[in-house]
Amino acid sequence: MNRNDGISISGGNVSSTAMAAGKNARATVNAGGDVVVAAHPDVAPVLQALVAALDEHRPELPPAAVEAGEELPTELAQPKPSRSRVRELLATLTEGAGSVTAVAGAAEALRKALDVLW
Repeated sequence: MNRNDGISISGGNVSSTAMAAGKNARATVNAGGDVVVAAHPDVAPVLQALVAALDEHRPELPPAAVEAGEELPTELAQPKPSRSRVRELLATLTEGAGSVTAVAGAAEALRKALDVLW
């Protein structure tokens, strides 16, 4: 039998943005092109959690934070979202969230997911 230092898959499905195996293996993901950031598997659930937190805590938030939170999904759905605009919206949202930890935490989680992607 031959030695396999790579990946051997038998049956089932595998989905990955990058996969590497074996000695000195490396995997890299370069997001771009036709990737819609809002639909990325690492971003979509975090974005949905932020939208849900915004909906739940809307009365506790200042209008600027609500507007920033509402614009985020639209910006992230663009073919090439503006990273600077997204960062600005997240900063406005985080600042406005103040002690509303559900919103502040969801905004921070989205920032981290985007930092990994970008």
